Amino acid sequence: MAWEWVSPAASATVALAAMYFTWRSIKLSQYQAKNRAETERRQRRLADAYVELLTLASETGQWVALVRPFIRYGEAPPPLPSLAAQARAEARILAFGSETVHTLFLEWRKVVNEIVLANSMLSSATMAHASGQQSRVNQADVWRRLPALRTAESQARQQLADQAAQELGSRLGVREADTVPDVAAVDPAVTTAHTIDR
Repeated sequence: MAWEWVSPAASATVALAAMYFTWRSIKLSQYQAKNRAETERRQRRLADAYVELLTLASETGQWVALVRPFIRYGEAPPPLPSLAAQARAEARILAFGSETVHTLFLEWRKVVNEIVLANSMLSSATMAHASGQQSRVNQADVWRRLPALRTAESQARQQLADQAAQELGSRLGVREADTVPDVAAVDPAVTTAHTIDR
């Protein structure tokens, strides 16, 4: 009779352990689901912020490409995005974006501001000449700087887009050169003269 209590006690212990581990498994699943949902929400916010930023950069890039052409043909350049759109894009980058993207954004915006200033200087000089006044703006110097500024803006915009795509895990940020295998890595016997130039 002394051993009759062992079987019910063992069954109860196993049942309690099963209930505990079931409860713990449910809590862990809930935590993982909540964590996964939060990660997806953050990723969606980041993607929305980066798409808004890249839209702003693309619209500005169109303006940069068409403003003050050496020879005007076709229609006038589109307007720059509004200050409100620029502020909203920067606010979203500050709230959700990485420090690297924000730094690249500031570098890109600095180049854009130089182009806006050059455009304003040329407009001011044109208005001064039209009204018969002497302009203090060296127009030739500004015109010489514009092509380099356009190139710098395009490069800064591309760096910004590449970084955003990389952070989002987008295939847009992958360039063809990054997908071509290095011949020397595949066959070490190949000399460096035959490797793919990146």
